[in-house]
Amino acid sequence: MPHEHHFRPAHHGDWLKYHEASRDELHRGELMDHWLRDREESARESARMEFEKLIGGKGSAGEIAEFEAWRKAESDAIASAETVAAVVAGEFVTIAAKEAANDRLPDFKDPKDHRYEDWELKRIHGDLITVADKELTRDLRPLDMKLDDPGLKLVRDDAKAWVTRSAGGLRAVADGFQAACAKAEVDFHGESAGRTAWDKSYVKGACEGLSILLDRWDKLLKTKATPDRTDLYHLAGSAHSVLQNLARECVTSAKAGEVAFVWITGIAIGHALGEKIAAQLASRVGVPTFQGMHDRIGEIGVRGKVEGKIAKAYKNGSDKLSATWKDQLDAFKKQLNKIDKRFTQNFELSLGDEKPMKDSLDNWNKNFKNPAAIGAGAALQRSVGSLAFELSRIRQIVEAPLAPKEGTRPDADQIREARALMLASIDGLVRQIQSDIEVGVRKNNSDLG
Repeated sequence: MPHEHHFRPAHHGDWLKYHEASRDELHRGELMDHWLRDREESARESARMEFEKLIGGKGSAGEIAEFEAWRKAESDAIASAETVAAVVAGEFVTIAAKEAANDRLPDFKDPKDHRYEDWELKRIHGDLITVADKELTRDLRPLDMKLDDPGLKLVRDDAKAWVTRSAGGLRAVADGFQAACAKAEVDFHGESAGRTAWDKSYVKGACEGLSILLDRWDKLLKTKATPDRTDLYHLAGSAHSVLQNLARECVTSAKAGEVAFVWITGIAIGHALGEKIAAQLASRVGVPTFQGMHDRIGEIGVRGKVEGKIAKAYKNGSDKLSATWKDQLDAFKKQLNKIDKRFTQNFELSLGDEKPMKDSLDNWNKNFKNPAAIGAGAALQRSVGSLAFELSRIRQIVEAPLAPKEGTRPDADQIREARALMLASIDGLVRQIQSDIEVGVRKNNSDLG
């Protein structure tokens, strides 16, 4: 049944039905967030209403056909990203297990100099990982929640997968979840009563505060490869407080008898966000770990499986990544030049200095050959941080429109093809580094100097 996520599951079969309905609602929320992306704040409400109208099959035949084509393309992209994410998650488990066996876990330096930030980062990191545990293990038990049911694990896995796909911009998760909650309330109560129910929900205010906090967090991470430790410490502490408030309000919502999706999936979302922020914190200012590096480069997000010439180029050139990357970048410029020389000029102007990418890739190759050498761990961590920062910046440049009304130009198909190849090249570089880490750790050891 499509509305099984409106009710609290009582049995294993109920949990499986809840999971399927919750997953569909989250998917719808993610689609709406994509639909609203890059729109001005003043236009978001009208865009939301347009989305609801079109997804409900209302509108002209042309509008619905255009929307359905968009929805299929976006849904296919999400499914493709999910497939790759499952492979990446498997790699991460292998890396983490190997490092755990060697007693190397994400942590912060033992602050022998008694730096206050180090102590606080260590504490906040642990708090973020367990942000919703108290609510799951104590406050919800009187409601006869089957906390060990595999169905609940599936719900938490869905939340974790969404958060992982959105690691480069976590606010999207909070915004998409709010959209999904509003829709669940409307489906349960009807349009007017549902809007009122969501406006009065204990969870809505907590989600709005979460969106604001995550927007600040996303922007901080985009300022430079490794933001100031004190800034990270302050904002991560705020994130813990906001996520804790979300968990508390989910419990209040449960006891008030609100739609189950709002509080059950809400706790799962909060828990996944806490884990991801903790990982982002540790990968930037924690002790160097391969799992941290794998996670950090993964924030770029791979859109689909990398195949063909691009995959072969990176695999064959894995010991000289900077040269392979340059070849890929030059090929993209040549494609742009054939379409319109001004595109190449504008791209190069936006791209700026290419040296940071070259240096980072060269340093990665150099230090990955002997990761146990003194100082290699910190050098690899810096290289991955710089690579992730630069690749995120370059992807934004590549994705940006090359000209006004680009889609209506006679060479629109050529532009799309050139852009798709360059984005696939970025994906290929990310996957090559992740794969190198997993294979290297599995075959050799996880020692870092």
